[in-house]
Amino acid sequence: MTIKRFISAVLALALLIVAVAHLSQIDYRPQPMVPEFSKLIHADHYFVSATSPRASIECPVTSLEDWNEIWEREISPCSLGDGWLLPGHWGSHAFGTRSQVQVEIADEVPRTLVLRLRAHQALPENIEQSIRILVNGRDIGKHPVSRKWHEIRQAIPRGLLVVGRNLIVFEFAHATSLRQAGITRDSQAIAATIERLGLLIPTDQAPVPAADSVSTSVWDNQLQNFAIRQSGTLVLPLLIPQSADALEFDLQPSRSVNLSTIRIDLALADLDGRNEQRVSLGGRLVRDRGRIGLPVGGLAGSWALVTAEVSIDGGQLLVSPPRLVFDSEEEPVEQTTSPVDPDPRPDIVLITLDAARADRFSFAGYHWETTPFIDGIAKKSVVFPHAYALAPYTLCSVPTMITGLSPLDHGVIYHEDVLSDEAVTLAESLKQRGYLTAGFSATPNNSRSKGFAQGYDVFHEIWTEAPGKVARRAHFAARGVVEWLDTVAGDERPLHLQVHLIPPHGPYDPPERFDLFTDPGYTGPCDGFSRTISAVDGREVAATTECIEHLSNLYDGNLRTADDAVRVIVGALQRSPRWNRTVVLITSDHGEAFMEHGMLGHNSTVYDEMLHVPFVLHLPPNHRPQPVDTERLVTLADIVPTLLGTAGITTGVGDGVDLLDPNTLAGSRYMVARTTEKRPFWGLRTLGWKLILNSAGSGALFDLSTDPGELENLWSNRPASFAGLGRILTRRIGLPPRLAVTTDTAEITENDREQLEALGYLSD
Repeated sequence: MTIKRFISAVLALALLIVAVAHLSQIDYRPQPMVPEFSKLIHADHYFVSATSPRASIECPVTSLEDWNEIWEREISPCSLGDGWLLPGHWGSHAFGTRSQVQVEIADEVPRTLVLRLRAHQALPENIEQSIRILVNGRDIGKHPVSRKWHEIRQAIPRGLLVVGRNLIVFEFAHATSLRQAGITRDSQAIAATIERLGLLIPTDQAPVPAADSVSTSVWDNQLQNFAIRQSGTLVLPLLIPQSADALEFDLQPSRSVNLSTIRIDLALADLDGRNEQRVSLGGRLVRDRGRIGLPVGGLAGSWALVTAEVSIDGGQLLVSPPRLVFDSEEEPVEQTTSPVDPDPRPDIVLITLDAARADRFSFAGYHWETTPFIDGIAKKSVVFPHAYALAPYTLCSVPTMITGLSPLDHGVIYHEDVLSDEAVTLAESLKQRGYLTAGFSATPNNSRSKGFAQGYDVFHEIWTEAPGKVARRAHFAARGVVEWLDTVAGDERPLHLQVHLIPPHGPYDPPERFDLFTDPGYTGPCDGFSRTISAVDGREVAATTECIEHLSNLYDGNLRTADDAVRVIVGALQRSPRWNRTVVLITSDHGEAFMEHGMLGHNSTVYDEMLHVPFVLHLPPNHRPQPVDTERLVTLADIVPTLLGTAGITTGVGDGVDLLDPNTLAGSRYMVARTTEKRPFWGLRTLGWKLILNSAGSGALFDLSTDPGELENLWSNRPASFAGLGRILTRRIGLPPRLAVTTDTAEITENDREQLEALGYLSD
């Protein structure tokens, strides 16, 4: 054996040992684009093929103590749809006057709907609350709802429930908010609190004996194998190492297994269900061969889901953890690098348009010409159409944009949180390399007090420099940026400039010359100011079609305003001789909703309308990167490594990747997003799937390739995808953050308060 082959064999053996440890116990660490998992935990999920057809159903409306509890039980046959707020230990709020739940039924046995609930405490004393129940579109009864906890039982007529998906709708007579009642400033209109929601088998029905219960995890610690005793499906999320060629599983059926009935169908696919590899083994082959394997194919270096569908009648089948096979003896491919500029330190400009959703930009195909100037920039830029925020609000998104860390790691979630001094920001990295750094922010949610000014030589808090309405105007901020650029025109240091403009964020109040899309004849109550937006979102003002259309058109006027302010800033940069070595990224911190899923504005959901953002990267003429995969999944965490990469700076810290680096694998990537609440909605998104979970375990799964509007919940149609993605999500949530935030004890200034209230952030 040659020395070269001996070294290769030793390295392969070392990789095999490490890989088995990682794959058998799912320690998620290897990829920069994927958050590290610090615990050795089994992340398998097992669900049996046969379920009791007459089992009573309890829908999850009460939050769990631990997110991992969600996967320690069978997947719920219920999914809460529109019209629900987040669950607590006392139950879930029915939001507005119409709340929906989808229920998967496996039989045609008559059932009784059971509700334990009470009317919302803020309803006036003279209001009598009631609930009307509709099942698959048919009205089956109306009941009074008391202010005290009580139970409602409503028999569902025979034949109304169908095998498969059923829609149950609760229509309430009234809904009100704590703000209307004068209790707090919370504007969300709540009808009732529901503590229990179930579909029970009537007592006169002879129950069918339930199948033996099976844990949702079949891992046997003593045997160090998956021990399968009932027919079902094993789901195992894995991160396949880059150098792997195949996966193998050892199979060991017990002597009592009926070999004529045993079968195992193994599949390996990326998180979007593509690049699938399949193999099947049945009968005596399971015993005689004792092993089953799959080629990794194009999945090396990617996240993947292994699903093993097992048919077994009696006895037990032991399935080993996956074992990696390294067969390739190919020489390593020499890495390519992008050409380096003579001066690899371009000026770097980051422009953020607050609350700008990606599909409202005219270069993306929107029907109004909302962004004529940015359209021109986009034609000469690298545009990533699949870019997303990791949180639907500024306070949480900005630290991701300046550190490359997920909210799970930077920890700035709530108003009192301050970014740790241990964080290394984009500005700090560039300043250490000789950059002159300047920040201009028009919102207190991107401020010095939050720790976001770390690394800036100057940081202008624009709301402190002019009266509130003036400071919110995009052109006021733009003029300040241009004036500052003039003062440093003779400075030879490379420049890093961050500009955070408020529009198109509410209030939707575009100057007259940019108010191009509204109907002059509209006379309704929806004026576009933040209090009105909050009232419409909270159902205090009717969200009519005309109202939402008017607000949407005002928002488009705001975006047109922001586009022109970008013209002013970029125009000043273009007039400078430095333009030919200037990188400009135009993006947003989050999107904005217009009732696509029953919500207006942002902060409250992880649907794409609140997360999808523009990502337009303009590069200097002499910066010609290798071909770029613009169709990949992009997040705001990619800003830091990508912009640093244009200056020849690499960083291994954070969740983002350098989108221009040809050596960065696109792979099967995922992102995790959250809302602002203490018990948030969580979302896991890939290019093709969106998983949403609440703290009670009620979930939704959307196939984004066929349903980009996230309207058809497939959680019960694709249980393997739902369970596999859910396992990855809950394990990621359970990890400790990389940084510990501090708490801001300083009082909010009057300028801060006035600006926050105008923007719809009402601070008590």
